[in-house]
Amino acid sequence: MIQTDTAISVNGLEKSYKNLKVLKKVDFTVQKGSIFALLGSVRLW
Repeated sequence: MIQTDTAISVNGLEKSYKNLKVLKKVDFTVQKGSIFALLGSVRLW
């Protein structure tokens, strides 16, 4: 087994709310032992 320091790997993440795309092809890698947050503004309709 090959060991890696990667805890999470995301490629091409997309998110939309109805017709509004809020994430477009987001890639990121989170290393073991690190703290990661994906933040955005809160829009109340």
